[in-house]
Amino acid sequence: MAREKVRTTVSVIGITLGVAVIVAIRMANQSVTESFRVAVESVSGQTSLSITGVTGRLDESRLEDASWLRQFGTVSPVVETYAMTTEPPPGNAKSQSGIGRGELLHVLGVDVLVDLPIREYQLLRTSREDRRPTARELLLLLTDPNAVILTEKFAKRYGKEVDDEIELVFGSATKRLVVRGLLVDKGPAGALGGNFALMDIAAAQWACDRLGLLDRVDIRLADGLDPDATTGEIERRLPAGLIVTRPE
Repeated sequence: MAREKVRTTVSVIGITLGVAVIVAIRMANQSVTESFRVAVESVSGQTSLSITGVTGRLDESRLEDASWLRQFGTVSPVVETYAMTTEPPPGNAKSQSGIGRGELLHVLGVDVLVDLPIREYQLLRTSREDRRPTARELLLLLTDPNAVILTEKFAKRYGKEVDDEIELVFGSATKRLVVRGLLVDKGPAGALGGNFALMDIAAAQWACDRLGLLDRVDIRLADGLDPDATTGEIERRLPAGLIVTRPE
């Protein structure tokens, strides 16, 4: 070390850089994992149990006589999918082909009124005016098959206001939807950097061509019910091919 001072110095610097890179990678991995966990938890909300199909999506007709599920708590059917914007945010560079690189949106289709006890949604507004939503505007959110609710953060990035149109690609189909409301960036709306959209469940099924299909049915158990015991009781009464899972 005394004779080869330059080589020693280079070796120490190399080892230091190697350790620093490993530490940086581990910190980055932990940060990504934590942000993913927070995003999943915010979308899951207060879900205690979920009913899913053994092989994936389930036909909603298989649960049409499952009103008995409500004795265990709040029951909310869910359609979950992804959509791509047809254009990048204003000001973003386009690819060499001239085609804009769109952004991915996490789309959740639920019956908003039923789902409120499970997931936290805070409507910022449903019109361009700064006021509380009217009954008619809330009804439009539930009955308009072209309605979509975006987060305030996402809408600002795209320069969208209430009643503006936005094109989203679901699989191979492009749908022109109308922004009927903006969400405060909390709960599910705060996940994934604001790239979250809320739709009525029937509108979501239509948009992604899954009429009659559900991704899952979420249940928020009533206070005092044991999840393990309730899981077994529900499974015994479910049709074949359906299972009960825990969000974790």
